[in-house]
Amino acid sequence: MLTHQSFVKKAEEVLRNMSSGEKAYLCYTDFAEFKLVNRYYGVPQGDALLKAALDYLELLPRVAVWERVFSDRFLFVVVTDEKQSDGELVEQYTRHTEMFLSRYQPHYPACNLRTHCGIYPVAVPNVLEAVDYAVLAWREAKKKLVPGAVLFDHAMLETAAMFQAGEQEVNLALQEGRFLFYLQPKVDLYSGEIVGAEALARRCAPDGSIVYPDAFLSIMEGNGTVVDLDWIILRRVCAHLADRLKRGLPVVRTSVNLSRLHLRVPGTAQRLHDMAQEHGVPPELLEFELTETIMLNEFAEAKRFCQQLRGYGYTMSIDDYGAGYAGVNILQELDFDVLKLDRRFLSSEEPLYTRNRAILPDILNSLRKLGIDAICEGVETQEQCRYLAEVGCRYVQGYYFSRPVPPQVFYDLYRETGGCFSSPIGKPESSAGSEWAWSSPDPLVSEKRI
Repeated sequence: MLTHQSFVKKAEEVLRNMSSGEKAYLCYTDFAEFKLVNRYYGVPQGDALLKAALDYLELLPRVAVWERVFSDRFLFVVVTDEKQSDGELVEQYTRHTEMFLSRYQPHYPACNLRTHCGIYPVAVPNVLEAVDYAVLAWREAKKKLVPGAVLFDHAMLETAAMFQAGEQEVNLALQEGRFLFYLQPKVDLYSGEIVGAEALARRCAPDGSIVYPDAFLSIMEGNGTVVDLDWIILRRVCAHLADRLKRGLPVVRTSVNLSRLHLRVPGTAQRLHDMAQEHGVPPELLEFELTETIMLNEFAEAKRFCQQLRGYGYTMSIDDYGAGYAGVNILQELDFDVLKLDRRFLSSEEPLYTRNRAILPDILNSLRKLGIDAICEGVETQEQCRYLAEVGCRYVQGYYFSRPVPPQVFYDLYRETGGCFSSPIGKPESSAGSEWAWSSPDPLVSEKRI
């Protein structure tokens, strides 16, 4: 990364002049979602916040040198007594940060002021190398839902190397068009009818083997190429639906996952609609899924996005509900059609089991009153199916009925079964997936977007 030469020179001088009883930490920090400050209050107010942060750093006695690198990102060196532990330094950073943010939060009520920080206990005289290590720690901090500071660990170097190798594989697969989708059915528990399907991304390796999302999705989310992946999957889904429609073959409504990054690009809803129209796919055959965590971080943008797509006639669903810390404002303010309940609602572990049995019926009752459908993911047993039917969750998705399979396999079996499973409600106990325990190489891995 680029750093100001003035900071490097000053930091090197600080490190050279340290006494034997001192040690130094190099910190790299930023404001989370700082763009919202500029958006809601204007660039001058955003600049005022950044200047206040620099002024605050200047007042801290142990901060020896500091500089704003670019935008909302800062570098600074902290010099402490060698007896102070790394943990104490993190606590000190957290305390000072909370003091600063609490002072300025009232000036920006529409934003949740937070910071992420990577801290490197300086063990090398090379400042640029120290910055690289602090940035690695900062990236780990950015991955956490809760803002704060993360200390550098040498294991991060191995992780970074693996990420780089994975990134190269992903980029090559994008260039060569080696991404495809599988389909997993959504089922009406009461009738056994297949009411829809979710399109789940797969990567095809050069040798023809299938690579599952746990090997590439986090990389693509980290470098932003998940947006390219979403467009590829949507294009392939549209082409597949259009082909079946032209041949007079049956189709089911198919849902496609969308990254939160789409919300940051103006005109995305129109572009999604244009792609479907280009293929001649009617809106009622497509559903777009946004994860619950999007609602927490970019609620205003998500609200606008949902309204636009629903205005075109598409179904909107909120995925992974219950996996994070969603608030009731999702139900109060957001216009959507389907709430996908996370598999955590099916947990057999305490205290989740007892609490879920108390909470889930009320959630489902509220959704019915609001005219929102509920579907539970991760259903793997007949007992889970019966429980969900008892509490009023009519629609399910999971390995009990089918693991994700290639589109042709999905529709071959759709034809063979007449688009309907035998209902699991009230029938004798049998092996999971009876009619639809399809032969597939998929391992039993996490169902998130797979």
